Amino acid sequence: MHRRSFLQTAVTGVAACGFAATTRPRELSTEVAVIGGGTGGCAAALGALREGRRVVMSEECRWIGGQLTSQLVPPDEHPWMEMFGGTRSYRNYREAVRAYYRSNFPITEEARSRTPFNPGGGSVSGLTHEPKVSLAVLETMLAPYLASGQLVLLTEFRPVAADFASDRLRAVTVEHTQEKHRVTISAPYFVDATEQGDLLPLAKCEFITGFESRAMTGEASAPETAQPANIQAFTVCFAAWMLNGVLVTFLSSNQVFNWGPVEIGWLLGIPVLTGSIFRLPAGMLTELPMMPALFCPAEGEPRSNCSWQFDATAQVAVLLPLPTYARLNMPTPA
Repeated sequence: MHRRSFLQTAVTGVAACGFAATTRPRELSTEVAVIGGGTGGCAAALGALREGRRVVMSEECRWIGGQLTSQLVPPDEHPWMEMFGGTRSYRNYREAVRAYYRSNFPITEEARSRTPFNPGGGSVSGLTHEPKVSLAVLETMLAPYLASGQLVLLTEFRPVAADFASDRLRAVTVEHTQEKHRVTISAPYFVDATEQGDLLPLAKCEFITGFESRAMTGEASAPETAQPANIQAFTVCFAAWMLNGVLVTFLSSNQVFNWGPVEIGWLLGIPVLTGSIFRLPAGMLTELPMMPALFCPAEGEPRSNCSWQFDATAQVAVLLPLPTYARLNMPTPA
């Protein structure tokens, strides 16, 4: 086996498991337990590890990184991130993503020298990129601690039980989502970094969801009555093809036409805008008017009681099979 391929396989294997599959421990004791390996969980784990603490981190999905990886959503940042408003650790992560593309992708010198460099060229974020790149960067950041044993990473494990007494959490049991193998993690400190606060009900903690009433908080902008079901909406990501997008990609990639980024933008955008404005079959609808809920969480519940509403316009995500922007940034084959 090629030496570089062997090293890449070895690092990936360590980062994905955190412990040998044959050992299958049933109990783990550590100084800090992080339940949830999303962006917040990784940040919490790194913070504790850099202070010399032993950490066990569990993640329900196969990939760590949450929004940046398994959720297929680029960094959701404020528009001044390149100038201020970010921690040193997060800035190191962002620069590592850019360095990964510069080191591993055949991009042109013009694209390589852009400041700031946005690998995907998207407008939703200054750092649009592929989920697998975020995974590689996060695994690299954790690799030294995994190799030394300071960090134990349990992927595909979700919390199912908690042991607590006198308002103190003593242990959390996590279960493998496929094999149903359980591991009990004991620690003096726990971080709930799950997507929905999974530890709160397990540990019988007091918590509130949604909007509190004005009487509860004294805030002038709070509603008169509490709205416990009023929470942030979820995002559903999916891929769609546009026939004109496939055609433009083919013609550009094969250099049938020497189109620039602006020309390609118009060629891709005109049918979409036409469809959204005139609602013609020739284009794809990019916006839908506000509408009431189409389904209820509880079957048979009156529609007037449904709490899931479209509070924003629904959008269609368009993904080309071969990203035109990436092809434009690649040097022309000799």
